Amino acid sequence: MLEDDFDYGVHQAHVDLLLDPTSWSDVFLDGKRKPRVFIDAFRNQGGNVEIRCMGGPRRILFRNDFTWDYFNRATTGAHGAHRSEGEIIWIKDFDSLVTNVSTHQCPAATALLLGFAARLDELIERLARGVDLVGAVRMAVTYAGERRTSVDFVPSVSPARLQELRAEPWD
Repeated sequence: MLEDDFDYGVHQAHVDLLLDPTSWSDVFLDGKRKPRVFIDAFRNQGGNVEIRCMGGPRRILFRNDFTWDYFNRATTGAHGAHRSEGEIIWIKDFDSLVTNVSTHQCPAATALLLGFAARLDELIERLARGVDLVGAVRMAVTYAGERRTSVDFVPSVSPARLQELRAEPWD
């Protein structure tokens, strides 16, 4: 049974920090521009997924858009019970969930997986209103006929644009 406060792994406090102008560099305090963010995702060795606003595997970072203190806390890795402030969603046992969807075609796992995908999309839309969202990964389900065969995280921007974003200086 899901707990009443279950929010599909969203770290609301981390989202709030990202959207808080006190986390932004002074150049954004005039309200004319917003800091740039790329939402990235990766699966760790344990089969869990981290959705990050900073510090993902593509290393698309905009150091000068944020205060040094916030940037440092958001790009550090998780350790123990501490979650990096750049981690906005954590999905535990994602690989097991995908196996239950793709191999076993389990309806409950499918509903949960689609719930995670919808919540990610909803969060991306919310963030796009609060920051300059230069790109994001979205959950993509691959089908063979009516059978779900795999789930991947696919960038919303072209490979060429990803290269441009990676080439931008951090500071």
